[in-house]
Amino acid sequence: MGVLRESTRRTRARGVTAVLFFIAITPMHVANAYTTTFSRHPFAGWHDRPIATRWVARDGAMRRIYSPRGYGELVRRTSFGLHDDFVVAAVLRTSSGRTNAGLTTLFKDHQNHMWGKIEISPGHPRGFMSIGHMIRGRTVSLLAQSPVRLKRGTPYRLRLAKHQMRIHLTVSTRGGARLRSIEHTLTLFERRALAGASKAGLRSKTLWDEDDGGSRWRWFGVFRT
Repeated sequence: MGVLRESTRRTRARGVTAVLFFIAITPMHVANAYTTTFSRHPFAGWHDRPIATRWVARDGAMRRIYSPRGYGELVRRTSFGLHDDFVVAAVLRTSSGRTNAGLTTLFKDHQNHMWGKIEISPGHPRGFMSIGHMIRGRTVSLLAQSPVRLKRGTPYRLRLAKHQMRIHLTVSTRGGARLRSIEHTLTLFERRALAGASKAGLRSKTLWDEDDGGSRWRWFGVFRT
């Protein structure tokens, strides 16, 4: 309630623009939404998976230190699961070198979750996006698009939405212009494996020809739709 009172005072004193700025930099924790800019208490409520992966927060951004271990996630519990409609979103700045980074949703554990990513690598120099899953420890790319006209060192909006039993990944510019969208329908095998999943978060793959540890998440949010 303190945030609402502060917002009212700032509206009267400085106008709507000041209120929007205030809301944008303040983490929001309500039943149907969570947002953060990683600027204050960036690790509160977050958990890395597997534990050996290492994430650091600096200058209002989160990134994963390069490791030859490959896949790693930073996740938090949400209010949503397999039978809810919701969106996991982020502003992700691509690395100046190699990028293989994105989001995870319906995260049960490191061995079982869905993911959506963008990639700029030797194999995909013009940009690439895909939806996939890791089920019982096996990673499969289910649907992909290339090229996506991605550039190095550039911020993009990622939106990984679940609607009914469909997973939809959209990549847009920072200004909101949509670049590409892809959609996957959850199979019975996936639904059974992800029953009870209620976490979401960040995901990357660091290897010599994948992400080099330079990708940065500058904003993250989860919302009911």
